[in-house]
Amino acid sequence: MSRRSRDGNLGLPGRRPAPPPPPPAAAVLLLAAAVPPSRAEVYYATAYWMPTEKTIQVKNVLDRKGDAYGFYNDSMKTTGWGILEIKAGYGSQSLSNRVIMFAAGYLEGYLTAPHMHDHFTNLYPQLIKNPSVMNKIQEFLTYDSEVVLEVRKQDQWTRNNSKYYKDDPFWRHTGYVMAQMDGLYVGAVKRAALEGTKPLTLFQIQFLNAVGDLLDLIPSFSPTKNSSLNFSKRWDMGHCSALIKVLPGFENIFFAHSSWYTYAAMLRIYKHWDFNIIDKDTSSSFLSFSSYPGK
Repeated sequence: MSRRSRDGNLGLPGRRPAPPPPPPAAAVLLLAAAVPPSRAEVYYATAYWMPTEKTIQVKNVLDRKGDAYGFYNDSMKTTGWGILEIKAGYGSQSLSNRVIMFAAGYLEGYLTAPHMHDHFTNLYPQLIKNPSVMNKIQEFLTYDSEVVLEVRKQDQWTRNNSKYYKDDPFWRHTGYVMAQMDGLYVGAVKRAALEGTKPLTLFQIQFLNAVGDLLDLIPSFSPTKNSSLNFSKRWDMGHCSALIKVLPGFENIFFAHSSWYTYAAMLRIYKHWDFNIIDKDTSSSFLSFSSYPGK
């Protein structure tokens, strides 16, 4: 995708240069303090839905006539946050809600694929200490064709319900989210192909999106001898804190949120989504929130 550094120079993304040999351990902190942060770069891209081929064409420009367009400000090393902004469904074509969500997901995957890969690489060893646990999680989250049809796994069960219960607002919107995640995967694969790197698998992207569930699943799949079914909380399986306060007269309610997690999850992206979803049960088409790559 097109990119523009803060000094105004344009360039094209390519493979990341091979890192130099690591310095001696004693010098690491000194080098970290001495090396200035790199300048942030802004990457632009537009996704076009091709109805005949039922696929996406992406161009490295910002075209407001496209089906999804936006930018990614890779300011991670200057502010600690990347900034992603995507608008979808406002182009020259009239698209279904699912296609709009697929195009939006595709563009996000295309723009943020390198950080998605980095985030998975950082987070996986923090959560998965035992490879056998990963096998159980993969079996739970995905669908194995060898399993009896009545025993649906999480992914297939979700897709089936969103397909068969379209009249239900919850399942209809779940279908939109699944289309967005499919697009996220395909867009990341496209970026990896252009750069000659190995893409994340669909399961690895599901893994990133299931972290909230994994904090419960991992302890249940790896019980200890002293664990109890009534109390199996682990300090390393927590994520953020919340406080809800109702005033004495019930005239108001206040919410507070403290964002905390493992240091390995410090690759953060602040996202702005504006998706033109035409659905009477959609509360808002615009969202701004703190998030992670690929999530």
